[in-house]
Amino acid sequence: MRFDELKYDGALLIGARRDRGIWVNQIQFVGSRVVRNGGRLNNSATNHTLLAVALLSALRSISLRTASELVRKRHDGRVKPVLLLKSLDQSFLPSLSALMRNAQEQKLRAAKSLYGPLLKQLGRFKVVFETERENNAILACIDFASKNIFYPTDVDDRSPTLVPSVTNGLGRLPQLPGEPVRF
Repeated sequence: MRFDELKYDGALLIGARRDRGIWVNQIQFVGSRVVRNGGRLNNSATNHTLLAVALLSALRSISLRTASELVRKRHDGRVKPVLLLKSLDQSFLPSLSALMRNAQEQKLRAAKSLYGPLLKQLGRFKVVFETERENNAILACIDFASKNIFYPTDVDDRSPTLVPSVTNGLGRLPQLPGEPVRF
């Protein structure tokens, strides 16, 4: 996946697989490595809850120092870093946008305890939403998490406390100057 380096300081991809309770995110900033994170919640969690946890995890992993460095490198008067947020879910991003505007037209079907932290973290950035029908990078992230985060019923001989419920991974080194940003 590529993003316009002149418009955006970074890109966040979020995805979920509700049948397994898996959430994933992938973070890429200009000139840095790709970072993938994933985790598992109960099967009873809604898709919006899984995506909200993925987004919250991604935004919380961006330190204040990183955010200020992204703005400082730009000389175009930006106050907040501009992030491109992509998801495959057709209803999550419009619902999240409505929550940010405090509108009631589309309800976010996520745990209400996530609303406050989400709004606080989203307030640190200018976020541009983009929904796609198909994105190989998000699908690869979901596949990565599905293979590395086991469901307790998948493993009969281990204690459920020893089964990993969170995973992460780093991508390749930063691109050379002038080379397009890829995931």
